[in-house]
Amino acid sequence: MKTANRFQEGDRLLPIEIAKTELEAKLGVGWSRKSIKRKIDQGCPFAWKQGIHYIQIGNKLASVNVDAILRELVR
Repeated sequence: MKTANRFQEGDRLLPIEIAKTELEAKLGVGWSRKSIKRKIDQGCPFAWKQGIHYIQIGNKLASVNVDAILRELVR
């Protein structure tokens, strides 16, 4: 059985602007860069893990794992 909170083969790490359009298409509005950073800081709607759900370089959010986020929210 696959777990939702692990990086899996085939997961897509996408830059924020590209991931934003894909997440908004599947989940609705509310997935801008500021919104994603706020969700990471607050730990909602799930516990975000660096390296699995997002990649951060310094203080800058570089990319997110679209497939891992969808697994967390759809399960």
